[in-house]
Amino acid sequence: MPNNPPKSQSPAPTKKHLARMQREQLYRRYLIIGTIVIVVFVVGILIYGVWIQPMIRANQAVAIVGDQKITTSQWQERVKFQRANLLNNAQQTYQFAQAFSDPSFQSQFASQLSQIKLQLDPTTLGKQVLDTMVDDIVIQNEAAKRGITVSNTEIQSQFEGAFGYFPNGTPTTEPTLIPIPTSTLTSLQMTLIPPTPTPSPTAIITETQTVTATQVVTGTAVVTTPTETALPTATLIPTQTSVPTATALTVEGSDYYKQAVSNFNTAFGINETQFRGTLTDLVKAQLYRTKLEDSVLKELNVSRMQPEVWARHILVADETTANDIYNRLQNGEDFCKLAAEYSTDTSNKDNCGDLGWFGKGQMVTEFENAAFSMKVGEISKPVKTDFGYHIIQVLGNEERPLSDSAYQSLRLTKFNDWLTSVKENYNIQTFDSRWQNSVPSQPAWPTIYDDFIQSVSQQQQAPLSLTPTPN
Repeated sequence: MPNNPPKSQSPAPTKKHLARMQREQLYRRYLIIGTIVIVVFVVGILIYGVWIQPMIRANQAVAIVGDQKITTSQWQERVKFQRANLLNNAQQTYQFAQAFSDPSFQSQFASQLSQIKLQLDPTTLGKQVLDTMVDDIVIQNEAAKRGITVSNTEIQSQFEGAFGYFPNGTPTTEPTLIPIPTSTLTSLQMTLIPPTPTPSPTAIITETQTVTATQVVTGTAVVTTPTETALPTATLIPTQTSVPTATALTVEGSDYYKQAVSNFNTAFGINETQFRGTLTDLVKAQLYRTKLEDSVLKELNVSRMQPEVWARHILVADETTANDIYNRLQNGEDFCKLAAEYSTDTSNKDNCGDLGWFGKGQMVTEFENAAFSMKVGEISKPVKTDFGYHIIQVLGNEERPLSDSAYQSLRLTKFNDWLTSVKENYNIQTFDSRWQNSVPSQPAWPTIYDDFIQSVSQQQQAPLSLTPTPN
């Protein structure tokens, strides 16, 4: 039998075939590599957009004070907290408005809500918070130069006090009597003022903290000072109308603290860690400011005793009338009669034009400069201001203690003036384009408040009666 024929064998690949196979393999390799590159690029863009870019932006400075920077995230967290605090106040105002139906109360509540909404303007709120944070850095640096420190114990104590928790017992207050001297009138003053005696000014009472009642002895009289409960300096969180005796084991256990944390978390999305951290920073900044203010004002010798003038005036619209009155006064005519007849200041024309005692900064500049430069009894030539022409007569000029509110206002003005001058020594940079495009808009302003404001406005514009009048 013949042998089986051999199996057919595949022809050997040619060089052309091998070259084509190599090209196909190369193309597949390039395709795989290209696909991987594209995928990596897309993933990289996503990672950059979702994680890296926000991290970079969060760490960018919105302001630099010397070698210290305020990052976007730090500033945004403070803005969000301030928004929440303002909205918390708005929420309470709206709740009060629902409890009082009297139109006058409704109008006041609507006005308060409108003011809060203005404060929530992104540019206004963002700049206000940034300026405050810049001031805080400058204040703490200046405090360090003076050896002023704030301990964690002080911060904790202030924090606890804001929520009515006093581990060492509720503080009491001792009224401090600040007498306003009753001026002894000279014979000249006796001839200038009207014969009807004016009541002597009363004492001003300010409060200072103490733990026991004391006695203040005035002459032979003994006045026992009451022990009144008082809340320490308030933080941004609204304070209670009364301070209970501390019964909670910790501040975290107080109902007021729990309520505040719950409200900020539920209504504004601020958790307890953020709430406590931001509020602690605010308490620390306020303690530094208070201590530095006391130190600076002591150096500046800002005293409660300030020069004041007691004066009266006749105000008229034109210079001709003013000169005529001035000449008549020089010829001996009675100031009170001329004031009653000619003065356009209806608030005092029937009281001889008496303005009472006033300090610097309370009158327009032209009036103030004239009054403080005059002697007792002297009558000025007409002094022009935006209100008209004044003929001024000074009745008294002496140093007198400011009221508590006026003294606090003076302290604030002096300290802010000092702080402004000190800030010129710092290299302060603010990056407006960064923060203006990054102002948080949350928590949002509820439209229900706008509806209430509009409703009250429409009620005020409505006629008092819709009953037709008879013919």
